Amino acid sequence: MRLRIAGLVAMGIVLVAPTSAQALGWASESLSPPLGATDALLRDISCPSTSSCTTVGESENAEFSAFDATSYGWNGSSWSNQGTTGLEHPLLAGVSCTSGSFCVAVGGHGEVENEGTLARHWNGSKWSVVTTPNPGSPPRILTSVSCTASNACTAVGWQQGAGPEERESLAIRWNGTSWSAQTTPNPGAAENVLNGVSCTSSTHCVAVGAQSAGEETYTTLAMTWNGTTWTTQSSPNPAGALSASTQAVSCAGSSECTAVGVWQVANGPLPFAMRWNGSSWSMQQVKLPGGTNFGSLSGVSCVSNTFCMAVGDYEIIGKGEFTMAQKWDGTNWTAEKPPSPGTSSNFLSSISCVASNWCDAAGSYLDEESHLVPLIEHFSG
Repeated sequence: MRLRIAGLVAMGIVLVAPTSAQALGWASESLSPPLGATDALLRDISCPSTSSCTTVGESENAEFSAFDATSYGWNGSSWSNQGTTGLEHPLLAGVSCTSGSFCVAVGGHGEVENEGTLARHWNGSKWSVVTTPNPGSPPRILTSVSCTASNACTAVGWQQGAGPEERESLAIRWNGTSWSAQTTPNPGAAENVLNGVSCTSSTHCVAVGAQSAGEETYTTLAMTWNGTTWTTQSSPNPAGALSASTQAVSCAGSSECTAVGVWQVANGPLPFAMRWNGSSWSMQQVKLPGGTNFGSLSGVSCVSNTFCMAVGDYEIIGKGEFTMAQKWDGTNWTAEKPPSPGTSSNFLSSISCVASNWCDAAGSYLDEESHLVPLIEHFSG
């Protein structure tokens, strides 16, 4: 399957995975790809309550090389397929719901070189495509969205820069009637990509990603929205990092935000987390599970200053790639071991927590026939 990763390319290695026991507090559920699709992966998930979740991603019919966006909904007892966009080559990378009757999913559509922004709105029974702005030059894509009300959503991503190898940050805002483009800073000389956004109100959002001065060497990027303008924040990088990309952010309050991502050492990728206290970002130590070699974090959800759950994957050289979760207790990050049901690569892309004893994570795994299967993993404390 062709994996089109919004923003910076996620690091993943397809290897053979051993059978592992299900960890206490975690349970996994496989979802069937949409009718006619041979593969599907989930990129983002949003749960406004324990009885309502929406997850989005993309699917492929390998026989015809046909791609489509896909989404599933949770009603408190079961998951069901919610349909697709019907647009040309759609990709859904982010979703945010304020209730079971209002969600916004974002991404892009069209051929890669001409890709444009895409937003779909959910009214509780069906998705509709809503017109979005396409500033600058193609390709343009939205990677993440955060809604605090049905008339207040912010989506971020990137657009083509002045040169063929340059990219600029992108943000658009929903006011309940229409989407409009916002002006965003671009501190990196060559590339500025926004991978995640979290809003606590209509006047406070934090967006994260990566910036580059060139030669594909990235450093972390963070900026805030105050209701009027976007402003770049000073953000740290792991000591000794050859490159670093912030992949996701979650804010439990305006002075309580956690961002996670991946940084590169000489031999491979490692996960990191950083914390916003209202005035500055600080780097936090994230330890891989024992016996592992590499890993990355791609999603995070915080319900308070003392509880966050981050997800991604880790690798044991020669054995495989496994789902990973890291739990924050207000002082330290502790590695969790959610199930890895696939016979090959297993990964979690995103997580949404309603409480410290209720989280749903979304991702995918490769089955025995090397097909990508949509995966939901539930944490119950």
